[in-house]
Amino acid sequence: MRIEVPRLCERRGDVAELAERFMSDLAREYGREPRKLSAETLVALRAWDWPGEVRELRNLVERLLLGAPGRS
Repeated sequence: MRIEVPRLCERRGDVAELAERFMSDLAREYGREPRKLSAETLVALRAWDWPGEVRELRNLVERLLLGAPGRS
């Protein structure tokens, strides 16, 4: 059986929910406080084409969490 999954750029409505979930999961994994993604950030994330698919989104959220100044 073959299952076709649409590319992330075809499911832009899922990007914000996935990013927020990744932020929560990664913050817990790293023992950090989750960062709130601004409305502007979410607009930019939805606009991106995501050639690396969901993995690229997760990696970006991880860099946002670890590279953000402030509380650790």
